[in-house]
Amino acid sequence: MPQFRDLKFLETPSGQIPFFEWYDSLKDRRARRIITDKLRLLQNAEYEGYKSVGHGIFELRIFYGPGFRIYFAFENEQVVVAVGGGDKSSQRADIDRAVSLWSRHKNAS
Repeated sequence: MPQFRDLKFLETPSGQIPFFEWYDSLKDRRARRIITDKLRLLQNAEYEGYKSVGHGIFELRIFYGPGFRIYFAFENEQVVVAVGGGDKSSQRADIDRAVSLWSRHKNAS
């Protein structure tokens, strides 16, 4: 029987949730559904379809539209923290932002 991880969304000290700010900005309803399905995959502890981009941040690529990405980190082995999202065109800036948000989150904890 597969093991499942909890899924959380990083919240800034000001109460913003960067992942949802990005997700809510998407107009393509099919893209939103695909992204939601990918988040569900991350909850399966056996799923490994992602790669490290450094500094504790991982990238889950979505082969749809402009090449969407989900950025996340593991808070412990059972919790996945969605940090943000983006697409191929803004990949470097999105990774830098995810690393920064995650670093501030860890330092505040």
